[in-house]
Amino acid sequence: MGRPREFDTDFALERAMDTFWNYGFEAASLDRLCLSMGIARSSLYQAFGDKHALLLAAMDHYDARVKGKIEFVFGQDRPFRETLREFLNALVDESTGADRRGCLLGNVAGELSPRDAIATRRLRQSMRRLESTFANILRDAQCRGELDADRDPIAAARYLVSAIQGLRIVAKTAPEPPALQDVINEIVLSLR
Repeated sequence: MGRPREFDTDFALERAMDTFWNYGFEAASLDRLCLSMGIARSSLYQAFGDKHALLLAAMDHYDARVKGKIEFVFGQDRPFRETLREFLNALVDESTGADRRGCLLGNVAGELSPRDAIATRRLRQSMRRLESTFANILRDAQCRGELDADRDPIAAARYLVSAIQGLRIVAKTAPEPPALQDVINEIVLSLR
């Protein structure tokens, strides 16, 4: 029988996620990961498998966190476009901050896709979950009369996820506030 874990798995996974987010997959060495997670290599292997499996777990952790945040923000009893504008501005603030990390999933896609079929498949699943989350939000906006009834919420959600990814990349690489506000305005105006 193996020894019980002597560390907080959720905390370690959060730290691994931050390390991959800050450094990328290749530059996140096992030593760097173990140091940030506060565990030994043997514990990393026992709890998560190899470095690639840890990345996939970190992506799932990030995905769940983002989904929860989106559902919380848009679950408030506030007008859809007002909430969307504030949400997009918060994403820009995150992407233009001192660390300019952007989106973890976007970063993984840029680094590993398409040469890593497993990570690419996981990215597709994450994008589909985001699209589904936003499609539900857009359906609710339709029910409240805040989005045209004839809009396809799935197509609009796909557009929104793509626009958000593009906005985050632009914010990370060319953080010019007037240009970013133009993009935000166009996204909000397009969802009528």
